[in-house]
Amino acid sequence: MKHAFYMVALLVVITACTVEQPKSLDQQLAAVTPAERKETLLNACLSEAEWPSLKSKRSHAGSQRKHGSHNSYASEVRDMKALCKQMDLANEKKALADKCEEQVILKREKERKGGAEHAVRTQQICEQMTGLKLRSK
Repeated sequence: MKHAFYMVALLVVITACTVEQPKSLDQQLAAVTPAERKETLLNACLSEAEWPSLKSKRSHAGSQRKHGSHNSYASEVRDMKALCKQMDLANEKKALADKCEEQVILKREKERKGGAEHAVRTQQICEQMTGLKLRSK
């Protein structure tokens, strides 16, 4: 029994030492070069565009999938990924900020579990990529 206690205590200590919280976007962008910043923002945007993936449990939580929602999800992802790539390459930031604002509003209107947080993350990424503050807070 004494050995089992020590083994459990050792496992708790090892687990506590190895678990690291994911860094926020602001933490990832701190003290990086402009090229690294651009790449980090693009990767964050593309990753957020796929939230929640259809294979994740989160995408099924809180609502039942209806016929045709897969196509809706695919077009939403495709549109957001295209917007991410446009923001990464383009100089016309105001028009892209407006498109991004529309996407954030649409994401807020969806009633998905975790959807509000997703909209906030998307808005933060858009503001960082365009350098403009979105009105849709």
